[in-house]
Amino acid sequence: MMEKDLTVIVGLGLSGLSVARFLKSRSRAFAVMDTRQQPPGMDQLTELAPEAHLICGRLDQALLESAALVVVSPGISIKIPEIAALPAQKIIGDIELFADALRKEQSAAKVIAITGANAKSTVTTLMGEMAQSARVNAVIGGNLGRPALDLLAEKADWYVLELSSFQLETTSTLKPAVATILNISPDHMDRYDSFADYCAAKQRVYLDAEHCLINQDDQLTWVDNSSANFAIGSICSDSQSWRLDNGQLFKGTEKLLSIAEMKLSGLHNQVNALSALALADLAGWPLEKCLAGIKQFSGLEHRCQWVGNVAGVDCYNDSKGTNVGATEAAIAGLADYSENGRKLVLIVGGQGKGQDFSPLAQVANQVVSHVVLIGEDAQQLAEVFAPICSCHFADSMENAIEMGLHFAKAGDGLLLSPACASFDMFKSFVVRGEVFTREIKRLEVLA
Repeated sequence: MMEKDLTVIVGLGLSGLSVARFLKSRSRAFAVMDTRQQPPGMDQLTELAPEAHLICGRLDQALLESAALVVVSPGISIKIPEIAALPAQKIIGDIELFADALRKEQSAAKVIAITGANAKSTVTTLMGEMAQSARVNAVIGGNLGRPALDLLAEKADWYVLELSSFQLETTSTLKPAVATILNISPDHMDRYDSFADYCAAKQRVYLDAEHCLINQDDQLTWVDNSSANFAIGSICSDSQSWRLDNGQLFKGTEKLLSIAEMKLSGLHNQVNALSALALADLAGWPLEKCLAGIKQFSGLEHRCQWVGNVAGVDCYNDSKGTNVGATEAAIAGLADYSENGRKLVLIVGGQGKGQDFSPLAQVANQVVSHVVLIGEDAQQLAEVFAPICSCHFADSMENAIEMGLHFAKAGDGLLLSPACASFDMFKSFVVRGEVFTREIKRLEVLA
């Protein structure tokens, strides 16, 4: 199949389908290829564009080379030989296509671009809540919820996008009005040659951004000429220094909010609220009205979410904790369990993605009394935790919960924060969290 100005979509799924919908709506010819024999979305593609050429189980090099443009889905590395052999200028992703559409359609809409190893979904969702409270015409999506290209139909004034490192690899001209890296810790080391490569991908979010917000506590997020910063620590006279200090949120020396007024719990979520407020302020959103959205937001499912109490043990679902940094944040956010004789029992494990688990020992010391290990990399995790607490192996989530509740006493907490991907045992982190929550709810009734 050879056609002038043909676009080839590599990888179906949510992202690939959104690209197909976008191209179809603009009457642009496209073909789709996927290395999987039966990729998700085949039926939807056939219904949308029965004329589109679909190749499954392989990548057609000749078709790739003849294409005017190749749109690579985030889950596919641009370093695989078939893609790496192509001219770099014709390899893009869905976010670059989104940016190109904004320019060509002369949209006055602006973009807030949010990335980070952790917390980006919570902060992006929080931006949506604040936009509603402040009556700002904004929509959220990207790596969270709806793909960016599907948002174009909304004709919004603001597009708030959660962006992964994979998406940023193929994005060059987004030029966000406001951009931030919330934090960086090792993740996806099975995809990147080095941690430096991962950091470099994250840093691309700042390309030609009008305003950059950095995490003052995390030097890896820094960029020259940043517009504002946020941190935990003493208040600062600089009006663009946002601080969480002694249970209060400050902009410069101005007190904005007490954490007692928020439904969000945990230190990490308080920092999330702080960074969201800083982003909204840089965007020019009315801060007083945004505060109302902050106060009402109670957090996202599978992100350090309280799901029940079984026999006096509070149970938390942090299944979205798929890397070491996320689990560190979850444990630190529940550090109160180190007081008054209380402890956390931690369920951890899965596919480790080549991570170094050793930082978990430091944050867990004095807080975690027992660790229940599940999944593919359980033994590797056991070697990290064994010097500081008791370790136990479970062969299922139900078994892990049973063990965890056996070792926890009334007043303790049970935390599922795996620090790993879920695919060895579950379809997704969502399914993993749902299994955990469902079992806790069942036991709560029986207790």
